[in-house]
Amino acid sequence: MQQHDKALADCKHALELDGQSVKAHFFLGQSHNLAKEQRLNFGDDIPSALRIAKKKRWNNIEEKRINQENELHAYLTKLIMAEKER
Repeated sequence: MQQHDKALADCKHALELDGQSVKAHFFLGQSHNLAKEQRLNFGDDIPSALRIAKKKRWNNIEEKRINQENELHAYLTKLIMAEKER
């Protein structure tokens, strides 16, 4: 980000010296396009991180549900065995 700011300042300074400088306009455009692409790439990372977090959360909830189901099954099996012994 600091390099983008430096490139932007250099291009603006060059344009102040020579408003018709093709090179300054070109590099100003390149700097703008690069900054735009980098922001889009960060934007793509956000949904990916959210999907990963949601998957981890779902896996934790599912693991707790399975553990509760197993505990219930063990408890009911114990009750059935106790009832059979009577």
